[in-house]
Amino acid sequence: MVSVDSTVEYRDVLGFDGYRVWRDGSVWSQRRPGGSISDEFRRLSPVRSPGRSRWYLRIRHANGKYLTVFVHKIVLAAFSGPCPDGMEAMFIDGDESNLAASNLRWASTWDVRLWLRLDKKESGCWEWTGANKDRYGVLSVLKQRWLAHRLAYELVHGKIPDGLFVCHHCDNPPCCNPSHLFLGTNKDNVRDMDRKGRRVTAVVPPERRNRGEKNNFAKLTEDIVREIRFRYRAGESQKGLAGEYGVSRASVCLIVGGKTWAHVTE
Repeated sequence: MVSVDSTVEYRDVLGFDGYRVWRDGSVWSQRRPGGSISDEFRRLSPVRSPGRSRWYLRIRHANGKYLTVFVHKIVLAAFSGPCPDGMEAMFIDGDESNLAASNLRWASTWDVRLWLRLDKKESGCWEWTGANKDRYGVLSVLKQRWLAHRLAYELVHGKIPDGLFVCHHCDNPPCCNPSHLFLGTNKDNVRDMDRKGRRVTAVVPPERRNRGEKNNFAKLTEDIVREIRFRYRAGESQKGLAGEYGVSRASVCLIVGGKTWAHVTE
């Protein structure tokens, strides 16, 4: 990773004489109409690209031609050097309007693919919005299949030692916030699931089980369970109820038979 130089406030724009970028992402020019260069700088006003939130400018290249450039790229190149092969500019906080040098870095393509597909919730979780398996985010990188939260951990904290799991403090499988992730053995992972009442075979005291609505995997609420039982007793079919509430017929059968959601009383 190439870091931004924090010892200077501004740099010349690489390849463009008479232009300067500041650490806050602003672009200044000595150019005047006709191409002459004055002693004073004036701040330029970038334009937002159509259909996107990125900002660009048309500025005069050293060869005399005016070129369209993205502001974040010339800021990053000025403070971190030209883009390395196989990498692209990345907004660290995901906000493409934040053009500050401290918010930019060169990153690998899969690095960018991961962070741009996260939905940052008020809870602090960064949830993967792409494909998933058992609620864990998955993506393919160089023909290798990754769990999104494991990739997030490696990109921030480094390689995961063999035999260790990446566990969630937040108990939220799609979350990829590195601060919510920690390493543990299989035993640590099972113990964590038991403590949170998330393992089906765990022997957990009733008062510590995440039953019903408290379970992250629950599709129904206690009120809906009561409604299903009431409507079934009133003569409606299990198949019809299953289709209406988006669950399997087997699930409805277990609900009305008291095998699941047994703690829910009328």
